[in-house]
Amino acid sequence: MDEIDLEKYISENEVIYMILVNLENKLIKEYGDKDKLLYKGLFKANFYDLDSINELNNNISDKKLPKVLKQGEVVCVVGKPEESSIVGIFYHEYREPIEFARWTRALYEKLLMIWK
Repeated sequence: MDEIDLEKYISENEVIYMILVNLENKLIKEYGDKDKLLYKGLFKANFYDLDSINELNNNISDKKLPKVLKQGEVVCVVGKPEESSIVGIFYHEYREPIEFARWTRALYEKLLMIWK
C-alpha cells in the first residue's frame, strides 16, 4: 500500500483519524489526529492498546465486514483488509441513514482498492 495513496484517501474522504494494525508483528500506524474526534470512546474501547485491539479482532472475526461503530457523531468503520491486519477509520457523520450506510460501505471499499 502506497503512503501517498493513503494520504489522498484520508483527505478526500473526510477521515479524521485512521489506525492500521498488523496483528502479526504488532506494528501500529496512525494517520490524522484522534484529538479532533468529538468523542474518543470508540477509540479507547477498541484501539487503545494491543489488548483492546486483539479483543476487537476476536469479536469481528466471524462477522460481516465492515463493522460500523457509532458514538454520537463519531463513526468508526472497522475492517480487515487482510487476515493479519485490522483498520479503524474514524470520521464525523452528519448524513441521513440511507446515505450514511452507503457512505460507510463505499469508504471501506475504497480502502480495500488502495490496499492491494
